[in-house]
Amino acid sequence: MKNHPLEIPYRLETIEDINNAMQGDLLRITDYKRLLHFAKEKTIQQPQALIKAKKKVTKDFSMVDEEKIRDVKINFCEVADLPLIAQYPLVLDSIPWIDDIVCHENIFHFFHSFPLEIRKRFLLEHRPDSPAAMFSAVLAIRKVLKKDLIVYVKAQKPSTLSLVQFKKSLVALTVFDPSNEDVLLAFKTEKTDENSTLHQNAMAEILFARLPKTIKGLLTRNANTLVQRLSLKMSNLNLSSRHIMNLMGYINKENITSDDLYKALNRIDGVAMKISIPQESQNRLHDYIESMKKNMDRAPLVYRALFLSSELETYQKLYRPTKVMKLEETVTERTVSRYTKLSTLDFYTTKDFFDLIKSKFSSDCTDTYQGEHQLMTPNFFNIRIFKGQKWIGNIYMLDFCEEHDSLIIDRIQIPREIKASYHQFFDYLKEVLIEMFEDVNYEYILMPLKISNHEKIQKIFNQYKKKLSREEKLFLSPWARHFESLDWDKRFYVLHKRPQ
Repeated sequence: MKNHPLEIPYRLETIEDINNAMQGDLLRITDYKRLLHFAKEKTIQQPQALIKAKKKVTKDFSMVDEEKIRDVKINFCEVADLPLIAQYPLVLDSIPWIDDIVCHENIFHFFHSFPLEIRKRFLLEHRPDSPAAMFSAVLAIRKVLKKDLIVYVKAQKPSTLSLVQFKKSLVALTVFDPSNEDVLLAFKTEKTDENSTLHQNAMAEILFARLPKTIKGLLTRNANTLVQRLSLKMSNLNLSSRHIMNLMGYINKENITSDDLYKALNRIDGVAMKISIPQESQNRLHDYIESMKKNMDRAPLVYRALFLSSELETYQKLYRPTKVMKLEETVTERTVSRYTKLSTLDFYTTKDFFDLIKSKFSSDCTDTYQGEHQLMTPNFFNIRIFKGQKWIGNIYMLDFCEEHDSLIIDRIQIPREIKASYHQFFDYLKEVLIEMFEDVNYEYILMPLKISNHEKIQKIFNQYKKKLSREEKLFLSPWARHFESLDWDKRFYVLHKRPQ
């Protein structure tokens, strides 16, 4: 049974399929016109191997799960030539009780000095004696402080703690954060006193750089989570797949920062107002983006209100974060590989008009001109590779069963940005192809010397081919120049030879 053109693997075999794909927002207008013109002018010839092959094969591939083990010896030393802080008296006025915090052994020891009723809220009636209890306590502390921050934004006062307790708690959460170990060590250095540059720089670094980062972390969701919510909101507003893809294209990083996301939101909002989507959807998307930005603005506002005078606010804008203690480390590193992760891939045999523009959807590097010549080659067909809903690559196949009893894997095209640390990739691929071509009359499945544009796939093949036998075959075809396996060499590796 033929797939619906809007369902994976998106087979567009007729003009009707192309029209349906356009109506379903799968195609842009320029691609639609190109496919429609091609379909009216050309006839695609399907090779016998494609006709007899299974339409879909699913296989679990093992992936290399690499863990790097590092043996690290760490020493801290004072950074040389730190300057004196000109506004140090104002900095000290903002957090005058810093020494009362850093004198404690750890964050739990500090919060254990609070009244019992508050300690109960922090899950610190007793000092935690296990990693699980410590983890639960830190989560509880962060939950209470987040709630008080939200209340402070609205009422200008916390709800659980006194104002001084609240400010001390935020600073303590910052100072005892493992990522701020250099600052804590600077405060605890024996020669540190209020007149030393080390002490002054540690104070400035906590107040101007590390503290606002802590408050931002409490009030603002992870940027990647916000990105996912924005995409879901667009779907709920019934924006087309094409519009969502275009708008979300302004967020082009996997691990985007909050600052970059904020800038991207402005661009998305501006573009959404200009494209052809319903006015109500535009307004609701605009309101949602404004709400996101307002929430992202809360952290700097409450930080300034709690800790900065007007003079310090100016100085904080000019301040550049620094490391107050220099880390010196000796690292011994080793990599342990485990083959426990599974990645399920679906393989679909195809040869249809969508192959003409497959590069735009699967990030294949074959351009439309080359794709047209390949599509008109009688021996050619394609195997589309999907991982879940994502089209991650193609395998170009050539059917020479009638003349040479051979199927040729011309090329495995997987985008370079996709991680492909597959273990025994070609053993699994061989199993896929044996199942797929069970009813095809072939003797050999052959591979050229260079098989993939993906560095890791090619690297795996370079090792794998050492155990393969080789065949010399001359495949004469007027279309040879459009396929790398036929263009320059007649030596092939035998991936599989069917038993007689």
